Amino acid sequence: MASNGIGVSRARRLFSITPSILIFCFFFVAVCWVVSAEDRKPTEPTVDRTSIIIKAWRSSVWVNEKETFRWTPSISFLVNGPISAGSQLYVEYTIQPGKTWLTYNCDTGEISADNYWTLSECRSTDDKSFTNYVGSVNFSIKIKNELENTDKVLFAGKFKVKKNNLPPEQASLEYYVDYDWMMPIGLLTYTKMERMGGGGWYDTDSANPVITMWFPGDGANRGEPVAYLFYNGKKVGSSTDTDNGTTRTHIGINDLDSAGHTYRCYEFIIGKVCVYEKHLTANNLADWFHMDKNPGDYEVKVLWNGKLCRYAKFAVGPDGKIVDNGIATANNLNVRNFVPFSGNWTDTVFIIPVKVISNDGLIWDQNAWKLEALFGGPLKGFNPPQ
Repeated sequence: MASNGIGVSRARRLFSITPSILIFCFFFVAVCWVVSAEDRKPTEPTVDRTSIIIKAWRSSVWVNEKETFRWTPSISFLVNGPISAGSQLYVEYTIQPGKTWLTYNCDTGEISADNYWTLSECRSTDDKSFTNYVGSVNFSIKIKNELENTDKVLFAGKFKVKKNNLPPEQASLEYYVDYDWMMPIGLLTYTKMERMGGGGWYDTDSANPVITMWFPGDGANRGEPVAYLFYNGKKVGSSTDTDNGTTRTHIGINDLDSAGHTYRCYEFIIGKVCVYEKHLTANNLADWFHMDKNPGDYEVKVLWNGKLCRYAKFAVGPDGKIVDNGIATANNLNVRNFVPFSGNWTDTVFIIPVKVISNDGLIWDQNAWKLEALFGGPLKGFNPPQ
């Protein structure tokens, strides 16, 4: 009996301190969670590769009473924070190996780790920066800081400048940056639905699927393409007004349609479809199609002037989430929670291979993606559908 008494006494003493232990453990876990969250925050800036756009900025000079056109690179891109005080973004271009052709600074601001810095256009205005060179150009986006004694490369890539064969009256458009590699590369994400109230806010409880694709031409003489989403062979939504969807034009590159060397980025926001939705009744979306409740294969079909021109597919897993094909992660795209072209907030971005069925008669290099995709060569794990 004595042994039982001792056992009970010890048990009571242990039980009496359990609440204190629980409080300590809760406090310890909370502190660890906060510290862990801080540790997970990025400590270095990165360039979102999907945001980089390079154009051939053209200018003219008179030589022997004849107007001659040249070009200089103009670049825009998005930098994920943090960017510390005293930092300076700049870009270097190289034509000949080992010899810098052009260097100039870009507007730079101090931002936190959970923010981003957007460069809408960065270029040199010096007449000496213009050239008539055509061919491959290497470039590096860098950041330096005199206060920290650092100078780092954020991204290094390459692009190709070509020359159109044009009549004299169109000579100002003869130089262009080749973006044929973008044709088979699509982006899949979702935009959090905006609820208007006061200044407006994004509802994190619901999201529309968004697909971004590239097309040749400036769109002046062609209608906008329209995307349709299929599940088990049945249309569930589209970017048409009828389905409360939207087709948006975001990026136009170069200024020449007839030669096929103009490019345009279209974003298809699929209406009548939710990637997820947590408050069906409150948001009046009970009659919409819900991807998180319908796992399986999905197809994207795009019509351009009434003809099928693009095809892509993706899947939703048993957990109700879009299946990650791993391409974006494998290629270090550095895409966070912001879609540069559309200005939409999201949680993730996927790369989806796109089958280019037709380009409305405009010619393009079908093998360009193998050498120049996203300014860095072929993408790991990427193969366009045949």
